[in-house]
Amino acid sequence: MRAVPDTRMPPATLARRAFTLIELLVVIAIIAVLAGLLMPVFHKARLNSYRTVTTSNLKQVAAAILSYAGEHDGELPGPLTLGQGPDYAQTPADSLGFFLWKYLDAPEPTSAVQQAKLLSNPAYERARLKPDAPAYAIHVSLQDADGGELQPWGSMRTVAVAGMRQKQSDGSLWDSPRIWAMVDLDQKNVARVTNATPAWLGSLPKTPAHGEVRMTLFFDWHVEPVKVTDP
Repeated sequence: MRAVPDTRMPPATLARRAFTLIELLVVIAIIAVLAGLLMPVFHKARLNSYRTVTTSNLKQVAAAILSYAGEHDGELPGPLTLGQGPDYAQTPADSLGFFLWKYLDAPEPTSAVQQAKLLSNPAYERARLKPDAPAYAIHVSLQDADGGELQPWGSMRTVAVAGMRQKQSDGSLWDSPRIWAMVDLDQKNVARVTNATPAWLGSLPKTPAHGEVRMTLFFDWHVEPVKVTDP
């Protein structure tokens, strides 16, 4: 009878094939280094994606504002409050969603709170501290060339009357591409857009949601990422 060969590996061979603790630690260290190198790349790619979506949303909001003005003797929607986000309802009637719903492909206002998705963006949704935080600040008051006050979206202090809101045909506001109309809102730029301390301050992102820039819609209706200059 032929003997069956013993195919079992000797213990020394098994020892050589197994990872040692040092080798395992080296592999873990390499993975950690690679992760550290790739994280900034992924973060930058995500921010770029967020900016692209926000730019598209704001361009559609600008088109909706122009459509509204075209149907309302050149006046902008309003009167509006400083902080604007996706939420709107029949009351209070002080939001872009209330005035622009039909131009933004959003539901008609009812007593229930609804959302105009184009008045939101992924960076804001990720960074906000409360779900009802406003996404944008609107430029509620500025000066004309003669030092007079302009309220392009109307005044919440008075009943909106003819001439209270700035008209598209009035070149004193629309000629400059450097006057902002809407801008990303966060805790660091509240002081730049209002002298008051709004009740929703603590619900805002603590830092700019889009990183080193704030997405801005200007009064000539172009959208641009503006570099953050806060201290």
